[in-house]
Parts: sequence; C-alpha cells; structure tokens
Amino acid sequence: MKKNYYFVAISTAIFFILFLSRQIFAAEIILKKNPGKSVQAKILEITNKGIKVELTYALSDIKSINGVKDFNRFDILAISKYEKYAEEVERLKKLEKSDPSNPSIIWDISRALEKSDRWTEALPYALKLVETNPNDPKAHTRLGNVYRHRQTRVREKAIAEYKTALELEGPTAYNQWELGYTYMIFKEYDKAVSYFEKAIAMGPARGRFYQSLGNCYLSLGKTQEAIAAFQTVLDKYDEEHVRAYEGLGKAYEALGQSEKAAECKRKAEELG
Repeated sequence: MKKNYYFVAISTAIFFILFLSRQIFAAEIILKKNPGKSVQAKILEITNKGIKVELTYALSDIKSINGVKDFNRFDILAISKYEKYAEEVERLKKLEKSDPSNPSIIWDISRALEKSDRWTEALPYALKLVETNPNDPKAHTRLGNVYRHRQTRVREKAIAEYKTALELEGPTAYNQWELGYTYMIFKEYDKAVSYFEKAIAMGPARGRFYQSLGNCYLSLGKTQEAIAAFQTVLDKYDEEHVRAYEGLGKAYEALGQSEKAAECKRKAEELG
C-alpha cells in the first residue's frame, strides 16, 4: 500500500516538474524575442498561446532575461487576471443590454475594464458613473483613476475628480493619500508630500503612505527623510516591504553607501 502511495506521489511530482519546465521554456522563447516589445505585450502573448499564467512565480524567476529587465512579480500578477476579467466584461456587457442604466452593472464593467488594463474602454463607463451619481465620492474616485492612468492621462481632470471626491466625502486619510499620489504621478512632489503628511497625521496610517512619502523625498533630493520614511514601512507595517527596500537601496546609492545599497537590493529580490 505504501509502495503504491510513494509511486503515485513521485509520478505526480515528476509530471509537474516536466510540465513546469515546458511552460517556463515556452515563456522564455517569447520573452527573448522582440526586445523592443513591452513586457505586458509579451506576457499577454504568453497568455494567448495557452501558457498558464497562474505559474507567475516561476515566470518571475526569468526576469533577468535580456529585454525584460522591468519584468517583476507585480507585472505578472496583474496580467495573470487578464483572462478572468476579460470574461467578466463580456458577461456584464450582456447584462447591460437588458438593463443599461443599472449603476451596479456600470460600476462592475468599469472595474473589470480597469483590471484588464483596458482604460480607454473604461473611460465612458466611469464618466457615466459620475453622470448618474454626481454626489457619490467613489464615482469621482473611479473617474480620477482613469484620468491618471498612462493610457488616458489628463492631469487637470484627474486632480479635479480626486478633489471633488475629497469634498463630497470629507477628508480621510485614504482620500488625502489618493490626491497626494495623483500629484506624485504628475511629478508635483511638494504638493504630493503635503497630502501624504496630512494622510499620516489623520491616520490610521498605512505602509503605502510612508512608501509614497519616501519616493517623493527621493525625487526632491531629501535622502535622509526618504530613508526615515522607508524604514518606518519596514519597522511598523506588514506591507510594501519590497518597495521599501528598493527605495532604501536607491537612497543609499545616492549617499554613496554602496554596501548598504547592495544589501537592500538583495533583500528586495529575496522578498520579491
């Protein structure tokens, strides 16, 4: 009985290893081709060829392949949901035909389009949300999300939507951070810092608040302040540790402390 159990277990393990190796090899071929092609496009090609993107952590191990230096687990995990949300969009659009004014359906379509990185398609749905729910801060936040994304980026409109959301909801730590993050995207670091500081003071603070603050300080050349912010993430929170170590690495590099910078980069890679 035990022999049969071991035989099945070993056979299963061998099959999985062979399957995994085939998946990674096929993915490597795609990633090595066309160095100028975007990482996202390459991952989508992997998806379209039927290579299961659920094997995201295996794929993340080949991030050093030439032409995909920016390939990281965040890219992969985002794209791993691509097919799921594409199916959800199609299902919701069928529901929309029978109930085109249903705000819940409009909301869900907008969200699914965002998740599948189809921001241009998401824009009219986000606009419709605000049109039908002008006093809903979440609707304005959703529209702000669309306007600050690189595919549909419009600075004035993004900031206006987040400010409207803040006014409708009243100041909270999170909407202060959202507005600060929007200013950071548009490289208005001083304004971003002021909102991040408000978010932290208002509380409850989160690791991402300090992480964003640290990034702004780095961009402003305030290296010691950046180090303090990144260290706070590591000392007090259970999130954003990879980015905090990456930020610390950049800060120590700026100070010429190469050994500390290398150690932080190593820790970021281990956690990533």
